[in-house]
Amino acid sequence: MFFRQHGRSILPSDHGVAAYRSYRPQGYVSFHIHEPKRRLISAAPFRDRIVHHALCNVTQPVIERSLVFDTYANRAGKGTHRALDRAQGFARRFAYFLACDVRQFFSSIDHEIFRAQLRGMFSDQGVRWLADRILESGIGVQGLGYSMVYFPGDDLLAATRPRGLPIDTEGIAQLAREARQQP
Repeated sequence: MFFRQHGRSILPSDHGVAAYRSYRPQGYVSFHIHEPKRRLISAAPFRDRIVHHALCNVTQPVIERSLVFDTYANRAGKGTHRALDRAQGFARRFAYFLACDVRQFFSSIDHEIFRAQLRGMFSDQGVRWLADRILESGIGVQGLGYSMVYFPGDDLLAATRPRGLPIDTEGIAQLAREARQQP
């Protein structure tokens, strides 16, 4: 309802966000949650969230084809309840399981590597441009609590490359999670 009434004042123009390269993300509001551990959340303004969802709508069909079956986050027809049902089914069949969390996942995303993965997934220059703008908007947002982790293939200059992605950036965060699943 709100968007129908105020949409024109929120989005940059009628001509398309990426077509004229006019979109610039606004600043994030950052706060900590403690569920189950302390996490820094960086919330994007409503206008930017609309753009993030638009990016998801365009990229989702491409990404969906490459996902493993048991990926449940941000997928139509999946979600928390389906993931729990699936986990309970596995628990009935197997005596052991591995519970894990990738430490500092969003903080450790290397922008250079992520951009290369996006170029391999999307040929559309508008999608690439918009993803770049959103990615750039998060430089330094997660950096305060990040301890540099070196990955195979990193050199000493890896620490100087931009890293990190605000957790609340749905469109780009979805791409990042799924790009990590690529072989």
